[in-house]
Amino acid sequence: STYEGHDGSVNAIKVLNHQDALYAFTASGDTTVHMWNPIPQQRKRGDPNDESRIQSPKKIFKGHTHVVSSLALLGDNVVSGSHDCSLRLWEIETGKCKRKLTGHGQEVTSVETHEGRQIAISCSGDKTIRLWDCRQSSSKEISLCEGHDDIVNNVTLCNENVFASSSEDNTVKLWDLRKLSSPLHVIRTSSPVNKMASNSPMQLLALPHDTGSIKLIDISTATRVCRLSKGHSFACAVDWISPTRLVSCGFDGKVKTWHLKKRMKGNRQGRSPHPTEASTVDDKDDVAVLKKGHSKTNLSAHDENSYESDSTIHMI
Repeated sequence: STYEGHDGSVNAIKVLNHQDALYAFTASGDTTVHMWNPIPQQRKRGDPNDESRIQSPKKIFKGHTHVVSSLALLGDNVVSGSHDCSLRLWEIETGKCKRKLTGHGQEVTSVETHEGRQIAISCSGDKTIRLWDCRQSSSKEISLCEGHDDIVNNVTLCNENVFASSSEDNTVKLWDLRKLSSPLHVIRTSSPVNKMASNSPMQLLALPHDTGSIKLIDISTATRVCRLSKGHSFACAVDWISPTRLVSCGFDGKVKTWHLKKRMKGNRQGRSPHPTEASTVDDKDDVAVLKKGHSKTNLSAHDENSYESDSTIHMI
């Protein structure tokens, strides 16, 4: 099915089972967030309308004044981040904005949520990371992290106590929520890292690079355990579809799946270390392939037979 309700680019999507129904939430360049059912209703035989096209949303969340760049779910709420430098906490049931979160000096590039702590974590072009307590009526952030030297591209939760941030300054930093004065680990890379994804059961963090490679990092030690060199010309996002399968996409118009064939040895129980002095890990390749620039490309949708064939990751 195809949803055609937005009047601008679609920048993020989240899926939620709400009240025994499946809904998709999409963030758009038209300044709105839409909630819609990705499973089209069956039409009567002979109906000339194309049942694969979905044109009307169930709800439209309006309030932002610029591009909505990112989304995260938090219980019965959805949190959106925008280029208007703000975040908004929306109540799914009513579609109303419960809270506007302000503090960033430039566009919000990514937002993540922590269900257990009921907080939102956001990052921005202002080089900062901010934490927000979504249980309180106040719109002020509860913590501010200023460890990066350039635009922060993405934040992702790794486990109960640790989250990661990636930046245009060619670093990925791991932060412990129990001690935010300085990062727990600093990973230096040969190129910027884009939308990351964590694998809690295996305690792995997948890093998609501008150069196209994808690296897997051990969250507990911040060391690289594997490099997927035959990836994309520009890897823009990854996600785990199971503890042993990773899916990636890039500006080359391809979607690839990767299979972890063998479970790694060591600590994979999701336990994070207690805050200690931050370590710095140099994860630059021996021969760094620097990006030569790129242009935005529409990622085409493929049926299952058009995906790249599975690649196998051999873990030693």
